[in-house]
Amino acid sequence: MGIFKKLINKILDAEVPPAIEKLVRKRQSDNSKASSKLVRSILRILGIILVVISLLVAIAVPPAGIAGIIFGIVCIIKSRKKSNISVSLHRSTVNEKLEAVQNKLAEKNRYQAESAKSPISSDRHITLFQDQDFIIHDDIKDLLWIADGKYKNYTREPLESVPEYEYCGMRISFTIYGSEEPSLIYVKHPILKPLIETEIPRPSYYPDYSSLTPEQRYIYAKLLTNPYDETIDIGYVFILYYGLERHLLRGDFDSAFRVILKLRDIHKNHSFQSYSANALILSCMLQKKGEFILEFIKSLDKEHEYNFSPNLLLLCYYSFNITLLPKDIMRMASTFEFTNRNYIKKNPAIFEQCLSEIINNKYGPEGLHINRFITKTELSRIKMDNMRLFANMSLLDKEIPVPMLSENFRLKKEINALLIEAHEKTKKLLAAMRKKAPIGPKDQSSEIDKVVYTQRYIPDDSDEAKQIRTRQEAWKKMTPAERSKQAGTETKERMESTGLTMYVWETSGDERVCPDCRVMDGKLCLWADPMVYSRNKGKDWILRPKTAVKVHPGENICKGEGHCRCTAIAYYPELVGEL
Repeated sequence: MGIFKKLINKILDAEVPPAIEKLVRKRQSDNSKASSKLVRSILRILGIILVVISLLVAIAVPPAGIAGIIFGIVCIIKSRKKSNISVSLHRSTVNEKLEAVQNKLAEKNRYQAESAKSPISSDRHITLFQDQDFIIHDDIKDLLWIADGKYKNYTREPLESVPEYEYCGMRISFTIYGSEEPSLIYVKHPILKPLIETEIPRPSYYPDYSSLTPEQRYIYAKLLTNPYDETIDIGYVFILYYGLERHLLRGDFDSAFRVILKLRDIHKNHSFQSYSANALILSCMLQKKGEFILEFIKSLDKEHEYNFSPNLLLLCYYSFNITLLPKDIMRMASTFEFTNRNYIKKNPAIFEQCLSEIINNKYGPEGLHINRFITKTELSRIKMDNMRLFANMSLLDKEIPVPMLSENFRLKKEINALLIEAHEKTKKLLAAMRKKAPIGPKDQSSEIDKVVYTQRYIPDDSDEAKQIRTRQEAWKKMTPAERSKQAGTETKERMESTGLTMYVWETSGDERVCPDCRVMDGKLCLWADPMVYSRNKGKDWILRPKTAVKVHPGENICKGEGHCRCTAIAYYPELVGEL
């Protein structure tokens, strides 16, 4: 009897058959009372059937019948026990779901708190302009074009004509395309913070907001918080710029104009500088906003900001009768077919002063005005060249005819004569100063420039004059090799301080040039690496020839001379042909 009791206990502790267990599990996952009752009923029915069959079997085979009866009873007992487990599991599932909801709410509160502290700090999907995820820069917050949401301010325009404009005696009309504005922001589009921003591909050549990936939209959103971040790829800047162009035609002209000026000051990309200059100059002319043209001209205080057509700059001066400055005449010297630019490159301060004196003597304090040489009658006969007003492809359907003032024979002849006279005057002045204050080899033009400028234009008793004279005394005590190296270092620092990373190697061009330097003559070099040069305008860099010098101009110890007489010429894309 003890053995039988142990057997019963063992059977009671045993698991329900796998098929029944699987069915119970399946019903439990549905969290349904109906499924729980069904499982309980099935177990009871199976238990009863097993007991009845076992009673019949017990007559013929008592041991088997007894075992069947015991199993039937176990099924009936287990059905009640599993029912309780099912209810327990159902309650546990509900508790887990409640706990998951609470965790999500806590996570959302934490996320919103972090977003309030830092506009761009989450690694989750976020939606622009909701809950102040991104704090838009004050300069552009009223200049963005929004397609949807509470800040919507843009409706897609059908193909329509803009009122006619008149300039240079011509009437110009435009057509706005019905295509979508490329800078248009959809606030419903997702934004995702990339793990590594530098690995995100840059936008396409003609980018638009809609075609950006979620990661690219995140970078663009960063630009909107600070449009003057020069580290962000220029493709994102162009998307913002397209919207500003629309304002120049039909919107807040004043604000858009001044934001573009600030962008030009920071972003040095050649295409951006060219497109933006076209838009600013021509839109000012069309809308007769001469005061803004003056702002544009005053903003040209960095070399990269002159990366646009010289003819457009002349058109600015002509249209609003502005005095043509000596520094701009020097910059456009090749436009007026003046080829001997040696002093303009090496002694710009002296050349500018000489040119200014010549203009003042010839034209008086009013200065040089292009209107002296081109009358309205002559303007109508000048050759025209078509030029796009905007880079935004959704705005205009044609180009604007622009008069080519730079090809006017009378203007070119007059300014060419001024440049020749300034060249000769600079030449004589430098020769006189070298005799009066010899300071070293001819090619050390930067130091000569300082000497001439000091003795001719700076009062002798000023602190600046004293400092320069001290440097001159130190210069005289240097050896030729030390002078060359010092001049080369100053040239490098001066170019890099203005953002110039490349230069063209120029030798003295005589028979005394050493073989190591002669190999580098005329080659495009990189300030950051004296071991390389480029054959394709800086796109690719290769190692210098084995026989070439592996330093920058002025640093080599040339055979025979003992010092380097080479110089570095600033590299500007528009001057590649001349170099």
